[in-house]
Amino acid sequence: MMRLIKACNYIVVKLLELMLRPFKVKDRAVFVSYFSEHPEGNLKCMLEEMRRNYDIPLVTLFSSYGKGLAAKIKFVGHTLKETYYYSTSRLILLEGNSYVLSVIKKKKGVTAVQVWHAAGAFKKFGADTDRFYAISGIDAALVSCPQVTKIYAQALNVEESRVFPVGIPRADVFCEREFLSRARQQVERRYPRLKGKKTVLYAPTFRGSGIDDINRKEIDLEKLRQMEQEGYALMMRRHPLMERTDVKEIADVSDMDLMEALAAADILITDYSSVIFEFSLLDRPMIFLAPDEGDYEKERGFYFGYEGFVPGPVVHSEGEVLKCLKKDDFEPEKRKRFAEKFTYGFDGRATERAVEKAVEIGKIKK
Repeated sequence: MMRLIKACNYIVVKLLELMLRPFKVKDRAVFVSYFSEHPEGNLKCMLEEMRRNYDIPLVTLFSSYGKGLAAKIKFVGHTLKETYYYSTSRLILLEGNSYVLSVIKKKKGVTAVQVWHAAGAFKKFGADTDRFYAISGIDAALVSCPQVTKIYAQALNVEESRVFPVGIPRADVFCEREFLSRARQQVERRYPRLKGKKTVLYAPTFRGSGIDDINRKEIDLEKLRQMEQEGYALMMRRHPLMERTDVKEIADVSDMDLMEALAAADILITDYSSVIFEFSLLDRPMIFLAPDEGDYEKERGFYFGYEGFVPGPVVHSEGEVLKCLKKDDFEPEKRKRFAEKFTYGFDGRATERAVEKAVEIGKIKK
């Protein structure tokens, strides 16, 4: 059934593309995401900046992935909207892979700029992974730092000279002390039991190749909660593609803005998530709980050797996490080396640089 839907979707997209050939390209910018129903992260920052400073129409196409037939029909509807706007808009800003962009032939005057949803480069993505469609149609990319331009050029099938380091727009708020204190206050109001404790955020990534192939490595969250005996409090934030895990007495901050959740945490526990790039800007401890490290490396792969790359101790069980917390040893020298290599443009102006570069590439006038 799903193969039939994909085949029909391809035919409809190509027919619509053909019908839209006579339509003129309009001076407008389109923001596209499949991770949320509303603007978030880098795209949200750039959207707000453009609303303040540019007098052009701005269109948002936001939709979250889902499983089942109804979700697939919704996806088809979203791709038809994409086809229309990709065929009639001067600037396209997207934060993930786009099936439509990969199968249509863009008109002259249409520019697609990739603003990838994750910072840095950690696990392999885009053209460096197995996919059911090729990655193409990208004209330029905005990335967090110069050290990853070659990786993004390869993963997005774009010339390296068209990959521009600008910093991390959504992390601009980390330069504001008021934001940092407000984020902590917000999570404490929501979960009063966190007040006065060191907060530990567990933020794992998903396993699998897409929404129809999502799985996760089961972690004993109740065992992790034993950290509370040492004065810590556990929070959890799921990846957008992961289903909710209900565990009593754990502060679930999955619906919070990612930057707010990170700002509210004293310590981060993750596995292979790129949130380490943003969290490193705060210069706070990290622990890497990677019980399936070998399997994940074989299935997905990394751009750097895992244990030598991550800015903190690597452990493979919940018990080892508790030992790390008890010893209070988070290998700060690794964190320092990581920050020196990957911190770029952390001055509160990454959003401004990203928008300026995007409109320059797309030839948008103020």
